[in-house]
Amino acid sequence: MIEKIKKLIGNNKDILGSYKFTLILLLVNTIIALIDYENGDITELLTALLLSNVLFFTVETFIKENKKKILPCLGSILVSAGINHILYETDSTYRVPFLALGFYLSIFIMTIYKISKKEENFNKYLLDIFNNNIILAISSIIIEFGLLFISIVTEELLFSNGYFDLIGRLEIIFFFLFVIPGEIICLNKTNTEELKISKLLICYILLPIVLFSELIMYIYFFKILFTWTMPENALFTFITILIVMAFPTIILTYNYEKDSKFIKTINKWIKYSFIPIMIMQLVSISIRIFDHGVTISRYFGIMIMAFEVVTFILMYRRKYLHNIFIYATILVVIAFIIPFINSVAISRASQINRLTSIYKE
Repeated sequence: MIEKIKKLIGNNKDILGSYKFTLILLLVNTIIALIDYENGDITELLTALLLSNVLFFTVETFIKENKKKILPCLGSILVSAGINHILYETDSTYRVPFLALGFYLSIFIMTIYKISKKEENFNKYLLDIFNNNIILAISSIIIEFGLLFISIVTEELLFSNGYFDLIGRLEIIFFFLFVIPGEIICLNKTNTEELKISKLLICYILLPIVLFSELIMYIYFFKILFTWTMPENALFTFITILIVMAFPTIILTYNYEKDSKFIKTINKWIKYSFIPIMIMQLVSISIRIFDHGVTISRYFGIMIMAFEVVTFILMYRRKYLHNIFIYATILVVIAFIIPFINSVAISRASQINRLTSIYKE
């Protein structure tokens, strides 16, 4: 494991070299965050730089030559500064933050799509990310213990008055200069050596949890049929959590079908078992919308279901699974950006109609 940590952290000059401007901006973020730690006078500047980091990451993913990156990066700073000014300095409604979030989220998702195309099989790319993040998590835990020990000893011996928060400052340095660069490596590093613990976690822990959770859900469905009671309000949330955990787990198990006939058989039939669960998910949210109208959270629930359906279909055509990022971007743009049909517009119209009808009555 120590060797694997060294490989992840130390032997990635080519990856980190491709993101020089992003790393430089992260260093600037770190310095400003340390200065801003207690007074909060330059929070607006720090936010603008963090927003710029997302665009820098995108620019450096799509453009490899350093000279060609300069103008787009400068433009990224201007765009982020403008959006940040609107968020902080104008009396904007929450429609503006939604627009900004949709803009940055859609760009980030398409950046991940670009990176994922390096690996021909999406399930292999997902497994590489899984392996890399296990190593990153283990190394982060080790470093966290070291930082905690250093901060406790230093504060007790040198700053016993308690006025200097060393651990908070170390956490800032750790997050900006280790965790974020580490995650950049995790997303870009493909064809990594598989960890033995990955198969244990995926096939013998996550998959049984998914199957057992499905069993509980089916028992609850039979309870509804026998008692003829409406689904609980929390049912939609439970089903969503189950599917969010289940679909990536199933895709990860594709990597082990050659090793296990049991896994191959499970994957052949498990997709069909989610059809009744997704129907019940639709029934659950439909009841809430019929009774109380559309809200922003319910709108997002519908979008999550649409994404689930797309993922479900793509799982039958595995070679197109990379396109999951394209459809995710389309749904984000619809939900956050497009006028008249975005989450704010639809929920507002629904609640106005509902209040109008109640007022007339």
